Order: sequence, then C-alpha cells, then structure tokens
Amino acid sequence: MVFIARNTLRKAVEEIAREMDGPRALADIAQEAARRSGRRYTDHTPQTVADALARLPFMVRCGPGTYAPVRIALHGKAFRVPLTRDELARGQLSKRRLEPFYTALEKPPVLAASGRELATVYLRETALGQLRTALLEATAEALRETPRRERYLRSRRAGEVPAEASHPAGLTRLDSGFIDLAPLGLAARGGDPPREELPDLIVRWDRAAGVLQAEIRPRGGDDGAAVAREDRILANFLASRLPPQNAVLLGSLLVEAYARFPDLGRTPGSAPWDVVQGDGRMRVVSGDGGALDEVVIARPGMRTRRDGHGAAPQEAHRWLAAWARQLRARIRDHPHRLAAAWQRERRRLGLSDTVLAGARGKVVLLRKPSHGELLAEWDRALAEQGLSDKVRRRKVAHVETFAHYLETDVPKAASHLLDVDEADLRSFFFWTYIRRYPNSGSDAVTFTLDLRDFYRHQQRAGRIADVRFAELIHGVRDMIVERLELYEGLHLLTDEPDFDDLYATLFRG
Repeated sequence: MVFIARNTLRKAVEEIAREMDGPRALADIAQEAARRSGRRYTDHTPQTVADALARLPFMVRCGPGTYAPVRIALHGKAFRVPLTRDELARGQLSKRRLEPFYTALEKPPVLAASGRELATVYLRETALGQLRTALLEATAEALRETPRRERYLRSRRAGEVPAEASHPAGLTRLDSGFIDLAPLGLAARGGDPPREELPDLIVRWDRAAGVLQAEIRPRGGDDGAAVAREDRILANFLASRLPPQNAVLLGSLLVEAYARFPDLGRTPGSAPWDVVQGDGRMRVVSGDGGALDEVVIARPGMRTRRDGHGAAPQEAHRWLAAWARQLRARIRDHPHRLAAAWQRERRRLGLSDTVLAGARGKVVLLRKPSHGELLAEWDRALAEQGLSDKVRRRKVAHVETFAHYLETDVPKAASHLLDVDEADLRSFFFWTYIRRYPNSGSDAVTFTLDLRDFYRHQQRAGRIADVRFAELIHGVRDMIVERLELYEGLHLLTDEPDFDDLYATLFRG
C-alpha cells in the first residue's frame, strides 16, 4: 500500500509540474499533490514530493524550496558551445554538446537567425540497410536463444529470419545524433587553425517561440568583464554544492545554476567545461566537454574510484544477452526484496508497522547544536576512543556529507541532523546516494555504519531517545549495495526500449 500511495502522489506531482506557469514553493506543491492524490499530508510529504520533482528532467530547483519548469526558469538564457575543427569540417554538431539544457528543455528545435532549422541528420539508406541487417541477425539470434521459440525455429533453415521481423516497425530512418550546421553559414576553413581562432556557437532559449536560437560568434569577441562575472557566479555555485566526501554529476547542477541566478546565461559566460577546468576548487572525476550531462566533479583533494560507466562489454553476443536478461530479472525483483528486508529489519528492532522511527519528536531541545558543533564534538569523541586517524576522518566525513545533503537538498522541516527519521535516511541512501554520488559497495556499508555510530553517540548524549531509525538503515545495507550494483548495470541498457520502465522499477519505493 505504501508503494501504491507514493506512486499516486508522484503522478499528481508530475501533473502539477506540467501545469505550472511559473516558480512555485515546494510546500504549495506538496499540499496540492496530497489533495489530488487523496493522500494524507504529513511532515514527510514535502520530502517525497521533492524526490518526485528531482526525477522530472524538465523541472529545476530555482531557489531554496522553490521549483519551476526549466522552459520558464531558463527563458532568455544562453550557453556557449566552443566548436571544434572536426565539427567545422563535418558541418555537424552532436546533440550531446547541447546537454544538459537540451534534454531539460525537452529537446526543442534549434534555429539559426535566418529562421532555418539546424535539422537532425539522419543516416543514409545504405547505412540504414547495414544497420537493419545487423538488427535482423541479432533478432534471429535472440529468438534462437528463447526456449519457447525453439520448435518454431527448427522448422526454418539455419540463418533464416522470420518473415514478421523483416520490416521492423519505425526503422524507416534513423537519427544519427547530429544536427546540421549549414544554416549558420559557416565558411569552410582550410588548414589547421589554432583553437582561439575557432568560433563559438551561442544557443539561447526563447520560451515564447519554444526554440533554441543559435548564432556564431568569434571566440573571445564578448566583453571580457561580463564573461568573467558570469564565470565567477557559476564557479562559486558549483564549488558550494560539492559534498566533502563524494563526487556529483555536473549536469543537474548546471541547470540549477542557470535557473537560480538572473545574471547567469546573459552574455553568456565561458563554456561550463572551461569554468570547471579552470577553477582549483573542483576537479573532473570522469567525463569530458563533449557530453556535460555525464561529467562527474568533486573537490580537488577527494579520492574516488573511476567506475567507467557506459563502457560496453566486449564479450560474445550470447553472453551479453544472457547477462541483460539476468539484470532485468534482478531489477524487477529488487523492490520486493527491499520491501521484505525493510519489514524484516523493522520487526527485528521491534518497530511499529505504522509509526516511523526517527529522532524527530523524541526529545525537545531548548537549543539544537549546529552541525559544525555536532561534527566537532563527534571528532573529539572518536579521538578519545583511540581510533586511527584514517577511520576517524572517514566517520566524520560521512556525517559531514549527510549534513551537507540535509542543508542543501531537504525541505526545512527535516534539515537538521537531530530531526531526521527513517524516511529521510531511506530517501538519501536509496535515491540521492545511488544516483548522484558515484560510490562503491564498501563505502555504502561504512557510511551506514558511521551514521549509526554517530546517532548512538547522540542517544548517549541525551539528544535523541531512540536510535533504531539509524540501526534500521544499517540493517538493510546489503540492499543499498544491491541497488548500487543494479544502477551501474542499468547504464549498459540505456538504448533499450524498456530502459525507462526498468529505471522506474529500480527506484520504486
């Protein structure tokens, strides 16, 4: 019933988001979503609604506790795409170079000043024919591996493709992933010009027309002071949003920055990739300027693993098909396994089936210590326990990361370490931690352990009466590791037709 109620609420959130014609406070959205879905409004409703809004690519947080559709928040904003020699020579630009704004704006047309569209480049018939042949061969191979089709296939000659598969629906032309730059009137450039002589593509969102307006500008031709001012705004915001101990995806932060600051995206400033590369407060963990939505950034001194997301395995076709089937089955089973593990752990801890466990409401403090005070006290307590410097730093860093999450991502009602409950921990570890922080399974285990130990300390200090909400999340740590592994595997199925369904299933509940 909990999953059904949440799904109903999330559908209501998406309906509201589609209807919005301006910024709106999270509290207002949560109240209306609860009313439309028929769900009782509680202290936890704003967090559930915030999670639902974060999953909508066309929505953006444009201020503290405020959200708006990207199409509205980015009206009149522009971003810079430095063109490369190869792009000029080909006369084509990958759509990935327009991310993360292109997808957030729901992939609008791109027009030159003349009004001509920078149209999608489709594969030629010869290339399409080769692709169709390869697809049909793969289809036949997949059918041979399906037990229920074995008798049907034995009646056919080896290598023959079933007649019903000879004309795949919708494969009359194929998007190459590029747009044509010819309408911009770019002159062919001979030789090998230096980078500073290559032009920039300026792309500006026109909300009224529902299009991205594109123009060519000489590199370095804009007012330097205006460019530098925008670069400082963007760099300061990105640096402020980097957690102490984790890396984050650049794409969502970029859209939020452009939505938050009126002066950002006016000139516009430098290409975001150049801003990140030129600021010593951050470093690139993975990705490159060719696809900003895949770039991961972190603080310069933070150590993180490079997980190599998106690298397709080179094993045999048969092995890959079997692996994909197994992954799909595990993803579909995961929500049921998590629900069972959660209830099993709640029963073990003697928790009620209906009342959330948590710190909120257990003890009323006349004055809550600040997060800085709590962290400093925790650091001293760990030192007195005789732990190694490495373990002590890890434990403090994990609590600091969670405090940073509460301060920047959680509605005000639950923005303090002493106000969280099991719903806050579940939302963090099973959504934000999985999706936004590239981590290892071992980090997930130690993170829950360190939070549990921190809250045990708060219980001993008399600040909370019951620590079972933190014991609970540590008790289901294996399910966090499982979701992390499944999410990483899901990246290899991004081009599959059931990807969206698998993604929604994985993050259900």
